[in-house]
Amino acid sequence: MNTSQIIRPLQSSIVRIYSNSSTIVGNGFLVEEKIILTCAHVVADALGVNRDTIEMPHQRVRLDFPFSGTRQLLEARIVFWNPVRPNQFAEDIAGFELLEDLPPNTAQPARLVDSNNLLNHP
Repeated sequence: MNTSQIIRPLQSSIVRIYSNSSTIVGNGFLVEEKIILTCAHVVADALGVNRDTIEMPHQRVRLDFPFSGTRQLLEARIVFWNPVRPNQFAEDIAGFELLEDLPPNTAQPARLVDSNNLLNHP
Protein backbone atom coordinates (compact mmCIF):
# COMPACT_ATOMS: atom_id res chain seq x y z
CA MET A 1 0.00 0.00 0.00
CA ASN A 2 1.48 3.35 -1.01
CA THR A 3 1.01 6.75 0.60
CA SER A 4 -1.67 7.97 -1.80
CA GLN A 5 -3.76 4.86 -1.13
CA ILE A 6 -3.62 5.64 2.58
CA ILE A 7 -4.27 9.39 2.26
CA ARG A 8 -6.99 9.44 -0.42
CA PRO A 9 -9.80 8.06 1.80
CA LEU A 10 -8.92 10.66 4.47
CA GLN A 11 -8.74 13.73 2.23
CA SER A 12 -12.32 14.84 2.79
CA SER A 13 -11.75 14.85 6.58
CA ILE A 14 -8.52 16.89 6.60
CA VAL A 15 -8.68 20.49 7.82
CA ARG A 16 -6.08 23.27 7.71
CA ILE A 17 -5.88 25.49 10.77
CA TYR A 18 -4.98 29.17 10.37
CA SER A 19 -3.39 31.76 12.61
CA ASN A 20 -4.88 35.23 13.04
CA SER A 21 -2.45 36.39 10.35
CA SER A 22 -3.90 33.81 7.89
CA THR A 23 -0.83 31.55 8.02
CA ILE A 24 -1.47 27.81 8.03
CA VAL A 25 -0.15 26.50 11.35
CA GLY A 26 -1.25 22.88 11.25
CA ASN A 27 -3.98 20.42 10.43
CA GLY A 28 -6.61 18.26 12.02
CA PHE A 29 -9.34 15.78 11.13
CA LEU A 30 -13.10 15.92 11.07
CA VAL A 31 -14.17 12.99 13.26
CA GLU A 32 -17.91 13.69 13.53
CA GLU A 33 -20.28 15.98 11.66
CA LYS A 34 -19.03 19.13 13.42
CA ILE A 35 -16.16 17.85 15.60
CA ILE A 36 -12.48 18.23 14.71
CA LEU A 37 -9.46 16.83 16.54
CA THR A 38 -5.95 18.27 16.36
CA CYS A 39 -2.95 18.89 18.60
CA ALA A 40 -3.23 21.51 21.34
CA HIS A 41 0.09 23.04 20.28
CA VAL A 42 -1.40 23.72 16.82
CA VAL A 43 -4.28 25.61 18.45
CA ALA A 44 -1.87 27.50 20.69
CA ASP A 45 0.18 28.51 17.64
CA ALA A 46 -2.98 29.56 15.77
CA LEU A 47 -4.09 31.77 18.64
CA GLY A 48 -0.65 33.07 19.60
CA VAL A 49 -0.76 31.68 23.15
CA ASN A 50 1.87 29.67 25.00
CA ARG A 51 1.85 25.98 24.11
CA ASP A 52 1.70 25.00 27.79
CA THR A 53 -1.31 27.19 28.63
CA ILE A 54 -3.42 25.11 31.02
CA GLU A 55 -6.66 27.09 30.76
CA MET A 56 -8.69 26.34 27.65
CA PRO A 57 -8.59 29.31 25.27
CA HIS A 58 -11.93 30.84 24.36
CA GLN A 59 -10.97 32.46 21.05
CA ARG A 60 -12.38 31.07 17.85
CA VAL A 61 -10.20 29.15 15.44
CA ARG A 62 -10.36 29.53 11.65
CA LEU A 63 -10.00 26.53 9.37
CA ASP A 64 -10.82 25.15 5.96
CA PHE A 65 -11.08 21.85 4.14
CA PRO A 66 -8.32 21.98 1.50
CA PHE A 67 -9.62 19.06 -0.57
CA SER A 68 -13.22 20.30 -0.68
CA GLY A 69 -12.93 22.38 -3.83
CA THR A 70 -13.97 25.49 -1.92
CA ARG A 71 -11.77 28.00 -0.12
CA GLN A 72 -14.41 28.86 2.45
CA LEU A 73 -12.97 29.64 5.89
CA LEU A 74 -15.04 28.30 8.77
CA GLU A 75 -14.93 29.13 12.46
CA ALA A 76 -14.86 26.70 15.36
CA ARG A 77 -14.80 26.93 19.11
CA ILE A 78 -12.56 24.86 21.34
CA VAL A 79 -14.50 22.24 23.31
CA PHE A 80 -11.67 20.01 24.53
CA TRP A 81 -8.24 21.11 25.70
CA ASN A 82 -5.41 18.90 26.96
CA PRO A 83 -2.23 20.95 26.40
CA VAL A 84 1.44 20.05 26.23
CA ARG A 85 2.89 19.44 29.68
CA PRO A 86 6.52 18.76 30.52
CA ASN A 87 7.38 15.07 30.92
CA GLN A 88 3.89 13.93 29.87
CA PHE A 89 3.28 11.74 26.84
CA ALA A 90 -0.51 11.46 26.70
CA GLU A 91 -1.19 15.15 26.22
CA ASP A 92 -1.33 17.68 23.36
CA ILE A 93 -4.91 17.12 22.16
CA ALA A 94 -7.58 19.67 21.32
CA GLY A 95 -11.10 19.38 19.96
CA PHE A 96 -13.21 21.94 18.10
CA GLU A 97 -16.86 22.26 17.29
CA LEU A 98 -17.70 23.98 14.01
CA LEU A 99 -19.91 27.02 14.51
CA GLU A 100 -21.55 26.70 11.13
CA ASP A 101 -22.77 23.94 8.88
CA LEU A 102 -20.41 22.42 6.36
CA PRO A 103 -21.12 23.29 2.75
CA PRO A 104 -22.87 20.30 1.10
CA ASN A 105 -20.65 17.53 -0.25
CA THR A 106 -17.42 19.09 1.01
CA ALA A 107 -16.27 16.99 3.94
CA GLN A 108 -16.77 13.62 5.53
CA PRO A 109 -15.60 12.45 8.95
CA ALA A 110 -12.52 10.25 8.97
CA ARG A 111 -13.51 6.61 9.04
CA LEU A 112 -11.75 4.91 11.90
CA VAL A 113 -10.91 1.27 11.40
CA ASP A 114 -10.60 -1.52 13.88
CA SER A 115 -6.97 -2.50 14.38
CA ASN A 116 -7.91 -6.04 13.31
CA ASN A 117 -8.77 -4.71 9.85
CA LEU A 118 -5.72 -2.48 9.44
CA LEU A 119 -3.88 -3.27 6.21
CA ASN A 120 -6.06 -6.36 5.70
CA HIS A 121 -4.48 -8.28 8.55
CA PRO A 122 -6.67 -10.40 10.84
